Amino acid sequence: MPALVELLEQATPQYALSFFSSSPQLLPPIDERLLRTRLSYAGQAVIDELMYGNQTGLKDQNGEGRGKSWNIDFNSILDEDWLINTPMGILGRETNSSIKVARHCDGDITEASSCDNDFQLYTCTSVQDCNERKAFCRVGCEEWKMQDSSNGCFQELGDVDPMRFSTPDGFACYNECCGGGASALSSQATIPQQCMPSPSTQTHEDEVPKRLCIGQSAEWYDKVYSTIASAEYYVDISSLTPATGRFEAAIRNALTFLHNAGRTVNVRVLYGNIPSLSIDYIRTSLMRDIGSETTVTLTVGTWDRVCIGKIRDDFRMIAGKTKGIHNFFWSIRETAVGNGVSWNHAKIVASDGHRLISGGHNMWDTNYLESSPVIDLSTIVSGEVASFAHEYLNVQWGKLCSVRRWRYLAKILFQGMISRVSSSSGSMCPKQYVPKQEKNTPHGSVPTISVGRYGGLFEAPPLITRSQTSDRAFIAMMRSAKNKIRISQQDIGPPGGYEAKAGKHYSLKGTWARYGNNWALVEICGALLRNIDVEIVTSNVGESAGARGSYAWGWTPKDILQMAVYYLQNGDILQEPTLHNNLSKDEIATLVCNHLTVTTAQLRRGEASWRVEERCPAASFSDKESSCNSQEAKMFGLHSKFYMVDDVAFYIGSHNLYSDPLAEFGLIFDDEEAVKDMMKWFWEPFWEASMEKAPFRSGTQCTKALLSQSDN
Repeated sequence: MPALVELLEQATPQYALSFFSSSPQLLPPIDERLLRTRLSYAGQAVIDELMYGNQTGLKDQNGEGRGKSWNIDFNSILDEDWLINTPMGILGRETNSSIKVARHCDGDITEASSCDNDFQLYTCTSVQDCNERKAFCRVGCEEWKMQDSSNGCFQELGDVDPMRFSTPDGFACYNECCGGGASALSSQATIPQQCMPSPSTQTHEDEVPKRLCIGQSAEWYDKVYSTIASAEYYVDISSLTPATGRFEAAIRNALTFLHNAGRTVNVRVLYGNIPSLSIDYIRTSLMRDIGSETTVTLTVGTWDRVCIGKIRDDFRMIAGKTKGIHNFFWSIRETAVGNGVSWNHAKIVASDGHRLISGGHNMWDTNYLESSPVIDLSTIVSGEVASFAHEYLNVQWGKLCSVRRWRYLAKILFQGMISRVSSSSGSMCPKQYVPKQEKNTPHGSVPTISVGRYGGLFEAPPLITRSQTSDRAFIAMMRSAKNKIRISQQDIGPPGGYEAKAGKHYSLKGTWARYGNNWALVEICGALLRNIDVEIVTSNVGESAGARGSYAWGWTPKDILQMAVYYLQNGDILQEPTLHNNLSKDEIATLVCNHLTVTTAQLRRGEASWRVEERCPAASFSDKESSCNSQEAKMFGLHSKFYMVDDVAFYIGSHNLYSDPLAEFGLIFDDEEAVKDMMKWFWEPFWEASMEKAPFRSGTQCTKALLSQSDN
């Protein structure tokens, strides 16, 4: 069998091999003077670890190293609006969680002519067009009539469900139009919207952007659009799954803009592997408005890797229950999240090596633009830091291009890797990114350390990883802390909390143990032993996500506190030198309660969820009625990946602290002004509101509760 694998490797086209093995641009040595004068002690600790393994004793692994999995830039630029903090314009700025939700136009009988079908938003000339009042009236038993603000009546024949025509900005029926005895189906309440020019609608340089009735966080997809549309020669887009709705429309229009401008641009779009979704369809959809003659080349790729041992263990259980090779491996992946499965999870939009969007956001309408938006963070940065994001994706694409279609089955059987590529050029391999030296790269003064990891890209992923680049960077940051560590994270515990707690033989420690030691909690506990205060905000447990998807694994703040006690009690058994101590159980509980605070997300004190009256203002509307843009989810979901040490350096990116060996990317900012912005516009108001939901009001209460917990 190994001989066959070797034979197949030898048959790999040389172009693919040279693409994969090509080194990044020759990098100048790092100026030691800049390291010591421009970086804080936290930033220095990260660089020392990545260069020399000072903290962990680990060395670079396959595909890692400066210029591949990490880099440093002392000259990044942060624009005034560099922080993308969704829902935008809420946290730290307003007095309540009221949000502006755009009303959809999806071909209903009232205003089809004034609807932008791609964005599914109404066009407008003024805000009055967006807040136009409508009423829907019942006349008799079989007819429904509707009146708009111009007193015109429309009739829908038949026995029609009145809720189909409900809108959140309706008003009482006028009897003079609908006739006596008509009953109103909506109230006087309105949702304020904005009539604004939408840059994302522009597909020609001389075209005036359409004015649309937009809702909250519309600026987010406009930023994605403008980053792509500014490109002269290269664009990279990377995310977990394809963009939806307005995000997809924004990307499509940006590519069409590049085409109409006559620019020669290579575009790569990389996702985690989605077996049920055609990547040819994704590529065709994004290039829908571009003719066959174009200088824009689009390549879409996906990959994931399943541990061979997991394939062997699960084969008999899953085989026969699924149809098709893709669905077979998808079934394995679904049963093994965090347990030997890896795929691309990095969130990147990069243009020409000059401009970069990076963080935690996926590009999904339902999750970010509707009435129960997820709390998330990303950043917009200019400078050479953007060039490294392209280089990081060069490595992923190089691996994809080492797998030709005719080697596909062999790659799956022998290495557990599934990858697919679809290109408008007909080639399997897009041109790799090479920076254009003649272009003037913008220079600023903000030090940024780019850190990524490749998960299982090069080999079958372990149950849990702590040895790759971004893992090591976090370990170094946490160990450098002198006073405080702040964390905003979807969850700390491993996947499967809800399912485990529903089982007959649930064990908190047993469930966590199945995923191996959580290195993040190990480092948090190590900080506690140094009397470092640690503040953590996670997603709300029990959050019903509906169509939006879940943003919690099911672990409560009490669970995390209890596991911290367990780790500190059993450091030697767990073979974690960082946890070694001679404290009693009482002393450990007191230490944890005095220095570790864990709570769940709130945007305002007293507001644990998106208020029903804001999400769906008319009293007669159902909470699940799609016409008021509501979803089942009401509690605040948290998706940000934010870590700050001593208010001197912080990370924003895609890397979660729970057990998942995925490919990730993010930025460490080591800059005083950036820290001030983060504290003002994110952490301080977020922590103040969320602290209200902390499970204990005093250290004594906390200690008693932890000591009384059963040893399950």
